[in-house]
Amino acid sequence: MRKSLFSCLVMMYFAYGSNMCIGRMKNRIPGAASCCTAVLAGYTIKFHTLSPKDGSGKCNAFETRSALDVVYGVIYKIAPEDKPLLDRYEGLGVVYALRNVVLECEGACIEAFTYAALPEAIDDMVLPFAWYKYYVLTGAKQNNFPASYIERIESVYAVEDPDMERDRVNREIAGMVFA
Repeated sequence: MRKSLFSCLVMMYFAYGSNMCIGRMKNRIPGAASCCTAVLAGYTIKFHTLSPKDGSGKCNAFETRSALDVVYGVIYKIAPEDKPLLDRYEGLGVVYALRNVVLECEGACIEAFTYAALPEAIDDMVLPFAWYKYYVLTGAKQNNFPASYIERIESVYAVEDPDMERDRVNREIAGMVFA
């Protein structure tokens, strides 16, 4: 069987939240390939995106336009045919919108797409579940982000998920040790 032309192309996706965790991303998009780590200047990471699925806080690269603020993340190469699935996982049009960003990657500038929280999905009072925070923290550690950035993620207050089955499944994907 011949591959379509789309199968030969790749899209560059900037993950800055739970998809930085290799286990999480491979569970969602098995063909995704990590390209490099990258920095998005003028943004800060916030866990203030309200998930309509579980009511918890998810990450957002929140634009500040301050040169002091940066968001670290991972650029993945994905096949165009995998993007609709990733869009569904990310809640495109419900929680997030697509945003094209210019990132610093290994001393060069690279363009990629990412997901940015819709204004109506932002709630500064919402908290992430512990398993979600662990995905983000694991991704930051797997990709050797600066200690100060890892400490910032560690300082985020998280709550336990009341849905024990969802909690169990996500902890297993993340490789999280059960306490």
